[in-house]
Amino acid sequence: MNHDIYICYTEQDKAIAEEICQAMEQQEIFCWLNSRNIDFNKPFARSVIKAINDCKCVIVIMSAYANESSQVEYEIDLAYKNKKIIVPFLIENITTNPIFKYYFSTNILDNSCSNSLCNINDLVKYVCSITGKIYQDN
Repeated sequence: MNHDIYICYTEQDKAIAEEICQAMEQQEIFCWLNSRNIDFNKPFARSVIKAINDCKCVIVIMSAYANESSQVEYEIDLAYKNKKIIVPFLIENITTNPIFKYYFSTNILDNSCSNSLCNINDLVKYVCSITGKIYQDN
């Protein structure tokens, strides 16, 4: 499956990841979700690396769980090293851990959703602009 965005999330935030994915795909912005797209016949890391390499942007679902996740950190680092646009999406009021602040303060990040809680429609509209899609009111 070709995809435009990679959604980085923890298992505890899977429901919001799926909700974001559904909203994106209604706009024909195709998503990669580990829970849906991992090929279990291949090593997990290989699948994640390919998915991030092949996307235009990475949405990071930021929660207290993500803030403590080494896997989320690895995925953000990989996106950063591959010069992907990283879009943090806060789903609760947290203080971002210092390591993530490093990645979120660079010029490859648009902070449109990082300073306050956003709604999913705002996120979809922003990602439409990144992917060159025209937002369609449903």
